[in-house]
Amino acid sequence: MLFDNSYRAIPFNIIMALVLCISLYYNGLPHELILTWLSLVVIVSSVRMFHCKKVVKKKLYNNSSNLHFKLFLALTALIWASIYFISIDHTDTLQLYLILLVCGGMAAGSTASLGVYLPSFFIYVLSIFLPIIIYNYALLNVNSAIFATLFVWFLVAITIIAKSHQNLFQHVFFLTEQNKVLMDKFEILSITDSLTGLYNRRYFTKMFQEELNRSKRNQQSFSLLSIDVDNFKLINDNLGHPFGDAFLTYMAEYLKSKFQRANDIIFRIGGDEFAVLILNTTQEKTKLICSKIQSDFLKIPRFNYAPQDPEHQSILEQVSLSMGVVYVPHDSNTKIEQIIEKVDQSLYQAKHEGKNRIKLTSISRLPKV
Repeated sequence: MLFDNSYRAIPFNIIMALVLCISLYYNGLPHELILTWLSLVVIVSSVRMFHCKKVVKKKLYNNSSNLHFKLFLALTALIWASIYFISIDHTDTLQLYLILLVCGGMAAGSTASLGVYLPSFFIYVLSIFLPIIIYNYALLNVNSAIFATLFVWFLVAITIIAKSHQNLFQHVFFLTEQNKVLMDKFEILSITDSLTGLYNRRYFTKMFQEELNRSKRNQQSFSLLSIDVDNFKLINDNLGHPFGDAFLTYMAEYLKSKFQRANDIIFRIGGDEFAVLILNTTQEKTKLICSKIQSDFLKIPRFNYAPQDPEHQSILEQVSLSMGVVYVPHDSNTKIEQIIEKVDQSLYQAKHEGKNRIKLTSISRLPKV
């Protein structure tokens, strides 16, 4: 905000300097002094503007950038203060008041552009007014002392305003950050299955398209697994839905333990059906992974349940996994709908042939569309 606000304010400062120079020109200030001062304002302001734009664009928020920014501010402010001293011997009191009025307006405006960071604000306003205040006190006359004291109170007033702006900026920033956290949480909830903590079907649809596009760009094949828990209805009917929910949670943890690569993405599609995207893999490796998952699942105990009732054990022994698997080469132009249809057909075939089966299909020979 500091760099961006300063970047936006600089063109107005240059316009104000130009207007002031026109007024001084018509009131007798030597042309060479006007041109020299205006040139300094334009050059320093342009360099400062370029610096702010570069910092914002490349996000170079570091100590070096902050130091350069403060140096540019101090130099700009001192140049503005110098026009007061340049004009003293060449213009009347009214013109000096006009110069101070312009400087005061810039200082007041800086409460908005620089108020987000008070050290920069203080560097700017003090560099403008401190030399003028010291000079008027040094004249040792009543009028100048009153004049300098009024400017001191002016600095106090705009400092209070700048402090209020900083508090407001901090409050807005805090609310923005809180809103971002809430939005992130909402996003996580919207793509996550509440029971198992796995990604849900909504995210599956979005992620599948992205991974399909990425596989084509990177020329990396992938596999889609559809996993169904055989005889899960027996658990719900005989052991109750709470037990069934606990079993689904166990299934999620079991799949997480088997798919630990960053390239493996697990989803709960609904009910007792899960899907897994195995990215950057071969058809042979996919077969080995599926066989390992299925064989390990059949080992006892598969699920830590309490109490350990013989009826529970008898029912759980009837539970197995059926898998439909589709291998997708990177050079396939098959649509997502065709891939999902194919994996559903493979899963149906595995269930139809007696369950506890793995049916793997490659779609490399499907017609291109």
